[in-house]
Amino acid sequence: MQIDLHDWRGRSTFFTLLNEHPAVDVVVSLPAGFGTEHEAIAELFSDVLQDTGRDHFVFFLMDVVADSVNLLRLALPYYGSKRLVAVKNLKFGNADRFDIWDNSDTRNDFLNTGGREMTFPILAGDIARSTIGGYPPTAIC
Repeated sequence: MQIDLHDWRGRSTFFTLLNEHPAVDVVVSLPAGFGTEHEAIAELFSDVLQDTGRDHFVFFLMDVVADSVNLLRLALPYYGSKRLVAVKNLKFGNADRFDIWDNSDTRNDFLNTGGREMTFPILAGDIARSTIGGYPPTAIC
C-alpha cells in the first residue's frame, strides 16, 4: 500500500494504519526536499509513534556534497543521534568520496553522541525505483 504523506488525508490514513496494525513493521520513504513538510508534522508523528508504542529509526542517505551534512545537522534536534543512521549512499561514488562528511564537525559530534553510520551499496535501477526512488513520499505497509 502506498499513501501520499503530503496532505492531511494521507497522513491521517497512515496514522490510522499504525494504530490498527501495531505488529506490522512500516517503511517510510521520504524524498529529498520533504524536510520542510516534515518539520510541520514532526511533533504529530512523534506523538502517534509514542501513542502506538512504536519505535523508529531514520536512515539518512548522505551525498558527497555539503548539503547532506547540513541537512543531517538540521534533523538532529528532531531525532537525536541515537535515532539516526547516516548512510553513505554509494550511488554518489566510493566511500572515500564522502570526505566532506568524513571530516566534518557534524560527523564527529554525531558519532560521539551515539550516532551510527553505514554504507549503502549501489542498487539496481528497478530496485531503487521501487524502494527509495518513489515520489511522492510514501508509507509502505
